[in-house]
Amino acid sequence: MPLFFVSKDAHCDGIRVMLSGQGADELFAGYRRYEFMNSLELGFALKNDLDNIARNNLERDDAATMANSVELRVPYLDRNVVELALRIAPELKIQNGIRKYILRLAATRLFSLNIGCTCPHLRSSHEPTLIPPLSIMRIIA
Repeated sequence: MPLFFVSKDAHCDGIRVMLSGQGADELFAGYRRYEFMNSLELGFALKNDLDNIARNNLERDDAATMANSVELRVPYLDRNVVELALRIAPELKIQNGIRKYILRLAATRLFSLNIGCTCPHLRSSHEPTLIPPLSIMRIIA
């Protein structure tokens, strides 16, 4: 339901396309249940979750946004991103209890290059997510 209301507000603000982070947890081991799996188990679990994402999440999210005439795009599920993520060893996706480790590391380096900030550590998924300034979002787009 939150996506329905966000897309409703977006439509009222004249926004016609939204980006979603769908797929990041399935590709880069973002769910808590992945933490206690060995590398082999993790690889199978990630593949299974990725195979089921359309049935479990994408149809629902697309319906919620399209009900408000807003298109939802899922950049993590771009073919090139998926193929790259599948080539990354599962043990690089969780390090020292930090889920999506390799993705956080890449984002930290990308944003520190673009906005000149440094991050003392990679944030855990339980901490608030920082939204890059609008100027950075324009650079990335």
